[in-house]
Amino acid sequence: MERTTRSRRSERDRATASGKSADARWEQAVAHVGHTPESRARWLVEFATRDPGLVPETEREAIRWRLAAYLEGGRGEDPETFYGHAGAAKEGEAGQCREWLRAGLAQLARGETWVIELEFRPSYLIRLNRPHVSRRTPMRDALVPFREVVLRDSLPVLLKRLRFCARNGCGEAFLSRKRQLYCSGRCGQSQRTARFRAKHAARIKQRRRERYVAAMRRKHGPHLKVGSRSTQRRPSADRNL
Repeated sequence: MERTTRSRRSERDRATASGKSADARWEQAVAHVGHTPESRARWLVEFATRDPGLVPETEREAIRWRLAAYLEGGRGEDPETFYGHAGAAKEGEAGQCREWLRAGLAQLARGETWVIELEFRPSYLIRLNRPHVSRRTPMRDALVPFREVVLRDSLPVLLKRLRFCARNGCGEAFLSRKRQLYCSGRCGQSQRTARFRAKHAARIKQRRRERYVAAMRRKHGPHLKVGSRSTQRRPSADRNL
């Protein structure tokens, strides 16, 4: 517990040094994650699909604060869901949570069963004078309450609205709106473009040929004869013998 307190103090110190207080970062994280089950489930899917390796360090730190806000706002049946908002989750913890979540979503995408197992049942000390609940079994990392909050808080929303992008080569998870098939407008447009090109392949090839011939004649003269690729192939070695 002393190590955890020291870690959270260092998070506060880093936040202050970077120009924002820990309280300000916490408020931004809570506002980003939201308070409704839908907004929190939407953030959960965003957390799973966004690669932290492709964002700058400031954004990775913001993601860790949002993870702490997600855990703190959980409405699990077990008090183990409490994580505390004294500081952001550690980077290693955030990575463990994301890997576990992505593995579960991948099982669902393959039509398999996602089994969520809670690690242990801790004991709690409850006092009435200065009401307080403390753990006898220390929490090892954020993954323990993360499983609990996902199971009890976000899973009901995921069961109703979780979908996987229908674009070939994507398959990312998202929360659908009505009959939404794609995770983003970009994926939807890419799929429509691919279908159009497959359906009109001959016409597209002809237009590309016409543009190429026109470009070559502008460069070399209007009477240039431009052969097709089949007529421009080199003679085989057998023909030269």
